[in-house]
Amino acid sequence: MRRVALVLLALALPAAAQDLASGFASPPPSARPQVWWHWLNGNVTPAGITADLEAFRRVGLGGGTIANIPYANVGPAPFNSVAWHAAVKHAAAEARRLGLELGFFNCEGWSSSGGPWVKPVDAMQMLVWSQRRVAGPAPVTVPSQPLTRLGTYRDALLLAFPTPSDERLPRARCGYVVRWS
Repeated sequence: MRRVALVLLALALPAAAQDLASGFASPPPSARPQVWWHWLNGNVTPAGITADLEAFRRVGLGGGTIANIPYANVGPAPFNSVAWHAAVKHAAAEARRLGLELGFFNCEGWSSSGGPWVKPVDAMQMLVWSQRRVAGPAPVTVPSQPLTRLGTYRDALLLAFPTPSDERLPRARCGYVVRWS
């Protein structure tokens, strides 16, 4: 019985490997990558939409998600206008014709997590840091703050540690102060 199971397994492995190889070389639509398709402030046209979607198909993408990003000069199809709705309808028809999946953000900006209505203090943040080499022991004044955007800043961490011995200057006690915000 055990020998029969091993023979069946040995016969099945090449077929499974072939299925895996062919599936990797030509993945089914459900496994193909998709993209965020940025429509910058209504700068879309039916011809451009068709060209983009045909390029998606040509390079093997499975589709995309329309992201209406308001940070550009206003184009011919501003968000939520009659022209924008016509552009979305055209995109959906073209995606269907090409066998692509299509999604879209439910609002302008970053899909409800950002946009002109979100105050900078409530928006997505970035982690920045500064580094300073100091000598001690002595009181140290750390610079007021690293890079900020839109006037929003708060300290997240202040880390101080001795300089590794192979980096020390002769006859001096040094360390690094690193600040993450």
